[in-house]
Amino acid sequence: MNDELKKIIDNFNVVSFDIFDTLLVRSFIDNNDKFDYIAVLKNIPDFKNLRIKAENKARCLKQIKSDKVIEDVALTEIYNYLSEEYLDLITLEKQLDLMSLRKNNELYEIYNYALSQNKKIIIVSDSYYDTKFLKYLLNKNGYNGFERIFSSSDIGKMKSTGNLFKYVIDSLSIEPGNIVHIGDNKKADFEKALENGLRAFHYSSAKDKLKKFNPAILTFYNKYRAYFSPIIGLQLLKGENITNYWERLGYNIGGVLCYFFLLSVIQTVKKNKISDIFFIARDCYIFSKISESFFGENCPRFHYIYVNRNINKLYNNTVLESNEFSRYIKSINLKGERILVVDTCAKTFSAQTLIEKYLKDMHIEGLYLSVKQNNSINYSTLTSYDWENFNLFNWNFIEFLLSSSERPIVDIKDLKPVYQSDIDKNEELRLKLYKHLYVGNMKFMTDFHEMFSEASLCVPMDIIFEFIGVFWDNLTETDKVNLSKIRHPVDSHQNTYVSILNPKKDFAKLLRARIKDNRSLLCNIKH
Repeated sequence: MNDELKKIIDNFNVVSFDIFDTLLVRSFIDNNDKFDYIAVLKNIPDFKNLRIKAENKARCLKQIKSDKVIEDVALTEIYNYLSEEYLDLITLEKQLDLMSLRKNNELYEIYNYALSQNKKIIIVSDSYYDTKFLKYLLNKNGYNGFERIFSSSDIGKMKSTGNLFKYVIDSLSIEPGNIVHIGDNKKADFEKALENGLRAFHYSSAKDKLKKFNPAILTFYNKYRAYFSPIIGLQLLKGENITNYWERLGYNIGGVLCYFFLLSVIQTVKKNKISDIFFIARDCYIFSKISESFFGENCPRFHYIYVNRNINKLYNNTVLESNEFSRYIKSINLKGERILVVDTCAKTFSAQTLIEKYLKDMHIEGLYLSVKQNNSINYSTLTSYDWENFNLFNWNFIEFLLSSSERPIVDIKDLKPVYQSDIDKNEELRLKLYKHLYVGNMKFMTDFHEMFSEASLCVPMDIIFEFIGVFWDNLTETDKVNLSKIRHPVDSHQNTYVSILNPKKDFAKLLRARIKDNRSLLCNIKH
């Protein structure tokens, strides 16, 4: 596309650019989704309808009051027709655009090419933002050197009617055939430009790319626009450009789960005045790595703790005060006495249960993604987002998304973990792929946090689970080919592996491993 556009630009004296979804791209798929976001963030269920009605009313009444044709209005005029209690939301609306709008790297190259060829560059936008704010947006994202901005709200004429293009032609005193306009809107930027004698180039925006997205994900987006418009929008902008499948899986799926679970951790910490967080290896590795940047100042102390079923079996029935695990746990430099144990899943074993035996004087709580109810875990001290729908097979995939590239842990010696030396070929492959998943997870979390940390909307974890379920139930052929390579360990010693994609075909093997592990656990409990 870029080569084609450069050749077109070579033939014109003036190059005109649209702003939104062209020079600048937003993570919100549709601009009106921003109003859904505000509605949930501020708990104003009807805000989207109120905001749209106010804009329409402002246009209509301004036209009635004027003896000229007035086609557009400014943002301040729109908010004049909203209740006084909503007036402060004008700042939030502008803030969301400042956070979510980023330069379009593809068009940025074209823009700079036009500059290098000494073309006169103008900006033509249908927008309720005034020229001053649009200039700030463009400059903030690296666009400089343009000669003029034509904003519909300042001029009162719009591209969508063609009248703004007429105004541009008259203002520049130039033949329309000497101007090429580049924009994403098929009617406003392409058809109306052509009608007024300009050459036009239709740029495919994120909305156009969305049509090629997984249909099931699109249905999910339409159901949860407020929550997922910025998420899927960001994936369209950046995730789809990631070439490595596993990194892209981390960006599009794993990173979403990580980000919003970590937000729930932050909420729990603030609510319960937690002094220390125990992130349990290996599933919470990524949380321990990114927590500091999420919490900021006055944060609790973070600890990455090595506890698993193997360690439990080694030390569950030994003298508490003299074993290696006791020395390891008590060597941790705690900030206070209120500890939050964070883990992804508890089935027949909980790291929290073991930790509580060694730190009896501490107030210990637990936060989990999912817990399978059984008699070996004290449920009064923990919170889980999933109780009733615990599904072993689906959980294998979630564990795969979250784990680190460390080998399985078999013991604690001299206050350090002892890793399993001989690992299965399936585990070797998983460790290799975890590195790519980690990169993708971190990229999404960093990108999303950078955009929305100042006005972050916490997506309920049940909606996150539903999102992952939609992906899992609607795998593409590419997904199936890649995920079919993955096998999941189902016993504590990582000796028995079953297909992550179709575990039912290995059901007999899985059942034997589970019976063996449960017998071992029951033996420990009895003694």
